[in-house]
Amino acid sequence: MAAQNPSKASQAMESRDFPLAIELYSSAIAHSPFSPVYHIQRSTAYQRSSPPNYEAALRDAEMAVVLSYRRDRREHINSSQMRRGIALWGLGRYGDAEKAFGWVSQPSSSLQIWKLKVQKERDKMTAGDPAWEVTVIEKPDIKLPEPAPSKAAEKEADGMPAPTNPLAPKVPTATSIDKVRDEWYQTSDTIVYGLLVKGVSKDDAKVTIEKEKFTIEFTTSLGESYKRTTHLFGTINPETSSWLLRPTKFELSLKKQPPAQKWSSFESHTPNLPSTSTPPAISTLPTRNPPPTTTGPSYPTSSRTGPKNWDKLATDLTARAGNSSGGDSKAAGDEEFEDEGDPVNSFFKKLYQGADADTRRAMMKSYQESNGTALSTNWAEVAKAKVETTPPEGMEAKAWAEN
Repeated sequence: MAAQNPSKASQAMESRDFPLAIELYSSAIAHSPFSPVYHIQRSTAYQRSSPPNYEAALRDAEMAVVLSYRRDRREHINSSQMRRGIALWGLGRYGDAEKAFGWVSQPSSSLQIWKLKVQKERDKMTAGDPAWEVTVIEKPDIKLPEPAPSKAAEKEADGMPAPTNPLAPKVPTATSIDKVRDEWYQTSDTIVYGLLVKGVSKDDAKVTIEKEKFTIEFTTSLGESYKRTTHLFGTINPETSSWLLRPTKFELSLKKQPPAQKWSSFESHTPNLPSTSTPPAISTLPTRNPPPTTTGPSYPTSSRTGPKNWDKLATDLTARAGNSSGGDSKAAGDEEFEDEGDPVNSFFKKLYQGADADTRRAMMKSYQESNGTALSTNWAEVAKAKVETTPPEGMEAKAWAEN
């Protein structure tokens, strides 16, 4: 029945039956006291009741703020601070309400409306008005709820021995050093790292967090010592990063610097090594200039596959023409280059003859406007502007009068 309370409470909120919603959320909180969502919803129900109970709404909202920061859930932090600001406004504590609304980092139309309400009250304020005194801090200093005692603990408190279960699993012993494992995941602004190990006391543990690395040291209850330094893939902010020791693991919350960057890896495989005073050895062998290449000039092109080597093409065509003149037989495919005169000209003639109207216009316009230094078949590109003269690399274009 208890597991159904949250869904029934949500239905009660939708039907505006706020007393029933408060009752059902109270039952849910009794079973899950560390859920910020249940506290946020009950705070909302208190605020919307008739008459509103702003004192109870504020208590729930501030508890939700603490629990949300503990889980580092930004959406819950925003919702709980919003509820906190509304409760403070209802109590006439306008300075505190304005401060709480300022801690909501996600803009919304509802937030703007409440800020305008606060501004209207500010316009009516008088000097020294205590309603504008700011007394709140971002994370309320309140005690977290205690988990409900188990049935066995209740019987022991009453002086009755707790029943023993021979089939109950034994409490795990300390983890051996060679079986320590780790895990990590990331959000938009945080790297969460866990080192899975049991049997470590906080008095025997030490964690040092730096900008590009962190170090974990501890001694287990078995007397085994462990120390590991991890060099990070990116940089973090040591001041806003934190760690805590749970019964089964170390948990580090490392804040990315800058945030909103996705790390492709957790560790850097090339850590920054300290510099030494010995300068690196410098080779005294004479350098030799590489021999000049015999590659021909590179001509501009609009081809998506890159520039063509027209000089090689011309050489191949000339070679084919020479080979075919010595006999009647032709290699397969040579018929397409057969024409009177220069085989290179024959190739371009056939290219022009087989092209569509736009391709022909592109070839004519690019060849004429570039003074023969460019040949394009892309009319969509050539039609945009005049094709500039672009001589091959190592050459210079000159007007006829300059020759």
